[in-house]
Amino acid sequence: MNEIFDKLLIRIILCALIFLILYSYRYMHFLFFKKIKHFSLRSIYPEKNLPHALFLISRLVGFVLILGGQKVELSNGLLSAVFNLLFDSGLLVILYLISIYVFESIVLYSFTIEDEIIRRKNLSFSIVSSGLSLSAAVIVSSISEISEGSLFDLSFLWLLTLVLFGLSTKLFDLIFKFNLTRSIVQHHLPSAFHYIGFIAAWVIILSSIINHKIIT
Repeated sequence: MNEIFDKLLIRIILCALIFLILYSYRYMHFLFFKKIKHFSLRSIYPEKNLPHALFLISRLVGFVLILGGQKVELSNGLLSAVFNLLFDSGLLVILYLISIYVFESIVLYSFTIEDEIIRRKNLSFSIVSSGLSLSAAVIVSSISEISEGSLFDLSFLWLLTLVLFGLSTKLFDLIFKFNLTRSIVQHHLPSAFHYIGFIAAWVIILSSIINHKIIT
């Protein structure tokens, strides 16, 4: 019976942690963008600014993806399980945010969030940025599952997938002879969806490679 209550408590803590991160991230936007004239938290709603809403939702969904699949080991006691949960969750959140930063620095280096989302309401930029955010979440979630609590495996797989995905983003221009930057500037939605489909395929390939089981 105690084990059942321990599991229930862990799930409650995990849900509370997810809600806390979602709520905090929403208000972090206000701290980042409050210097922009006329910015308010109301601008994150779709009827006010659809690109901003899509941008924020993709990040929040990413947090849920990486934290929702957390596995908790109760064999060492409840306190140890709670500590490991908080530590692992914090580490995954950090890796997720760094991954987003790296991916966007590679693909969207010519743009800023303030200009494209807050001022220009560029939906094409938001779609590409959201795709990169969800890609980072899927990759971090996959390497977290396969590393099974090993910090070395987690770090190695994260760096490896970071490099491979970064290289794959550059293949788009080589394969399709296509200027994504110019399409984003022109608010060309089909090009944004085209790019998202391309990187989604690479995420599936990388996740399949990581999760591939070797039978000996």
